[in-house]
Amino acid sequence: MSTARSVTVHRPGRHRPLREFCLRTGNPLGVVHSGARHSGRVVTAAALIMTSVFAAFLTSDSTMLEQIAFELAAGVLLDAFVIRMTFVPAVLAPTRHAARWLPKWLERRLPALDVEGDRLDHAHGAAVPESAPVPRTGAGDAEGARASATPSTAD
Repeated sequence: MSTARSVTVHRPGRHRPLREFCLRTGNPLGVVHSGARHSGRVVTAAALIMTSVFAAFLTSDSTMLEQIAFELAAGVLLDAFVIRMTFVPAVLAPTRHAARWLPKWLERRLPALDVEGDRLDHAHGAAVPESAPVPRTGAGDAEGARASATPSTAD
């Protein structure tokens, strides 16, 4: 009797870049939802921190400093809530695949950056993390691929 073990490498807090997520799943609308969901808290927290810092300068005696602080606070709130969390997803959602289109000549000239280290994972034979989406290869294959990515023992 032999025991085979499939080891899953899981890195807490590691989110796949949106382009790779789109290439793996083929669902650009899901990428927009995922990006908005995962970045919403960070954008909101950063905007509130920056706005509160600028708002502290509103109590200044200098009229010029008050004006600058108000304009910066209003600009940060506008950028975070209207542009980043409303306008950008609203434009990306209907464009779907066209939003990530890149001309072939430009794609050839740009360097292939591997920020997440996926090439190292594949070179060392590491398994796909459980949180990573499973590419669809056919009907019913996603369940089998997901099951093979989790630790298991076979007799």
